Amino acid sequence: MFTNIGGKIRVLAMVLCWIGIIAFVIIGISMLSNAANLEKELEEAERLSRGSYYRSTNLSSSIDSSSISTIRTTAWILLIVGPLVSWISSFVLYGFGELIERTSDIDATVKSLKSAYMAPSGTRTPQSRDQF
Repeated sequence: MFTNIGGKIRVLAMVLCWIGIIAFVIIGISMLSNAANLEKELEEAERLSRGSYYRSTNLSSSIDSSSISTIRTTAWILLIVGPLVSWISSFVLYGFGELIERTSDIDATVKSLKSAYMAPSGTRTPQSRDQF
């Protein structure tokens, strides 16, 4: 469970990055679809209200074309900026996993050098510096 934690953190960073990218794309497409549906409903409400004695339902009074354009703009921002932010934010977690993995490698190398350099009794063996 706790072996190779650096590699697991790196995998987690990649998985979270892809989940974020997919989520932002789904949300952006959903918002664009909702904006298109609202625009159709608004046009239908305005068409029905023409020639009649009353204004249409609450739809035409609560939603106008500027609201729909705001939804579209927000959707496009989420589609473009959202995946980019998800990708960039994964750098920190991936870098942390890489740091842990490299530190573990350095620790293993130091331990092997220490065991090769030190005699079993804890005294130094007569070796030259050129061997390292």
